[in-house]
Amino acid sequence: MAASVLACLFFMFFLLCFSNSCTPTLPCDPSIQIKPPFYLPSDITKDPNCQGNLLIECDDKKPFMLLWRSLSLSLESISYDPNIIVVQDPYLSSSLNKSGCGNLYFNFSTPVNDFHHEMHEQLKTSLSSVICDPLNPIQSPPNIFGTDYNLSYTPFLDEDDKHLPNCRRPDNSFASFGYMLSFEIDSGKLSLLSASYSGNLAAWPGCFVNSTEVFGKEPEGRTCDQQCKGKHLRTRIIIGCVVGFAFVLALCGLLLFFYKRKKLRLISSSSKILVQREVSNQYFHDSEMVGSEYTQIFSYEELQEATEGFSESKELGDGGFGIVYKGKYYHL
Repeated sequence: MAASVLACLFFMFFLLCFSNSCTPTLPCDPSIQIKPPFYLPSDITKDPNCQGNLLIECDDKKPFMLLWRSLSLSLESISYDPNIIVVQDPYLSSSLNKSGCGNLYFNFSTPVNDFHHEMHEQLKTSLSSVICDPLNPIQSPPNIFGTDYNLSYTPFLDEDDKHLPNCRRPDNSFASFGYMLSFEIDSGKLSLLSASYSGNLAAWPGCFVNSTEVFGKEPEGRTCDQQCKGKHLRTRIIIGCVVGFAFVLALCGLLLFFYKRKKLRLISSSSKILVQREVSNQYFHDSEMVGSEYTQIFSYEELQEATEGFSESKELGDGGFGIVYKGKYYHL
């Protein structure tokens, strides 16, 4: 009996001395297990196998993940099957506080691989252009790393608005921006799967009233979606209207040109006839006229004076010999 007890004690001592020294759980949150590629500061001086690439710390009894030695993100959860970590980013949350958005959800079609510090800064710049209008959908969703994604969102709701009552964020909580990231155990590299923002609304399914597909870049062979077709149709209509208006304007100008040219020709031909018929004797006897009436031949200058320079207001019509005018001559 004594031998059995001694054997058990020896076995427990052996396990205690030679077992893996990695911290199994997070001191400030025992529900989170720590395995490579994550590690705690206390693991640095222990088993080298416990030294991962992603540092987890406890600050004020809250877990944080330190990225790129400068960015501290609030840790929500870690899953090892599949390898997914959820964190909150207060820096990006501040970029959206004035966006007018109650919530946002970016679901990327493909993971954004090797998420690093420069990409974090690019994301912050892209999000600063997001504006939610209660009456209109987001007109220009941001281009995020040239990746396709689905954007779901709801404009900021007033306190009196009863819309989506079960989706309101608690009054004592702050606006937050969260990531869902996948990680590689060997290298600790992160890939961005999705991101969400909670203004005064929670960012979970059922709390979004708008949704749109956003294409970062359009590869060859991609079929244009309904929104894309609408944009192309509007562009074609605008181009067609501009070209049609220019054509009508040119046609009207051409018709006006020919009309003026014809009119000038008629005036010129009438003038030539008058000049040719002008004789030195201004009176002649018309044998067909009754009695001794005579018809006076007027010079071109006299006709021009009587018709006020062949004014359009003096026109009576068109005849076989040209335009017919009425006029008054005051020198008889």
